[in-house]
Amino acid sequence: SYRKSANFHAFNIAIAGVPVVYYGDEIGMIGAGDPDNRRPMRFAGDLSREERRLLREIGVLNSFRKRYPSLALGDLIPVTAKGPVMVFAKKYFDEAILVAFNNGNEARDLSVSVPFGEKELTDVITGESISLSGKTAVIQMVPFSYRLFLIR
Repeated sequence: SYRKSANFHAFNIAIAGVPVVYYGDEIGMIGAGDPDNRRPMRFAGDLSREERRLLREIGVLNSFRKRYPSLALGDLIPVTAKGPVMVFAKKYFDEAILVAFNNGNEARDLSVSVPFGEKELTDVITGESISLSGKTAVIQMVPFSYRLFLIR
């Protein structure tokens, strides 16, 4: 569930509008209908390893939205959506980012047609470069994951 929450936040920072993180979402806090939706907030010393990792990851994703204007302001260009996989590009002036999601429980190699005639994708998290063959790239996705690539 923490990976699914991270996927949702990655989607949230890449679509139009202001991303909303409700009280406790940044650590994966559970809750239900009123009155169970108002549990006391827990902080660093009281968080599990998975909660701390999610908190850091959401902070990193927020920094990407600040660093790459195309995520916040760019036009959304759909690339593919099939089953648990969704890929789209965001373009703002000369900056373009490819955003890929695997919301399924199996690893996948996605063959993606990049909508711009560039030469490579660079993963903004790992720095890994993927060369394009024509306009096609193969992106490896682990279960319940997202990847953000600068299109260069």
